[in-house]
Amino acid sequence: MLVDDTGTRAIMTAHWLVQMGWDVQFLGLQGAALETGGAGPTLPKLPAVPAIEPEEAARWLAEGGAAVSLDPSAAYRTSHPTGAVWANRARLDRLPATVLAVPQIVLFADDETAARLAAVDLGELASARVGLVRGGTSAWHRAGLPVAASPEEPPDDERIDYLFWNHDRHNGNAAAMRAYLRWETELLAQIAADGLFGFRIAAP
Repeated sequence: MLVDDTGTRAIMTAHWLVQMGWDVQFLGLQGAALETGGAGPTLPKLPAVPAIEPEEAARWLAEGGAAVSLDPSAAYRTSHPTGAVWANRARLDRLPATVLAVPQIVLFADDETAARLAAVDLGELASARVGLVRGGTSAWHRAGLPVAASPEEPPDDERIDYLFWNHDRHNGNAAAMRAYLRWETELLAQIAADGLFGFRIAAP
């Protein structure tokens, strides 16, 4: 059962659900008196993660800590704090044992929310104190602290945050553009070959 205040979103969603084989009904509310409420459910609060300045992060590292970069893999390859290992939140359990065993871990990330969630996950993998560098890698750069580039690290097969055939088409790569267009034109045939094809232009 689908419902919305105008009907437009529900009808469009119902169309695609029918194509996927679902039995769908639509409840129209046009002209009906609708109850109003608050702003929505309250989201759970994320645990606080200490925000530390780059200079303090450098002290943590000098005292035997480890640095983990949660930046996009492309950005990490271009520049990251020297000694920092790259990680994706989905694969934190693949961090080297030497990183998980240190007394304190410094996180670098442009996305503070993602970093705080990663800190929660790290709490299940390690007993280290975790700190988030205020301003991330950019602030580390501005502080004049050492950085490194790693054009081959992480290796392509670990870069699950990057779609090569998709992103490269924006960089003047004609082969990538042709691959993208071929993917679009062949998509329905690929779905049919997988035995998942169930789309119909008109509803039954």
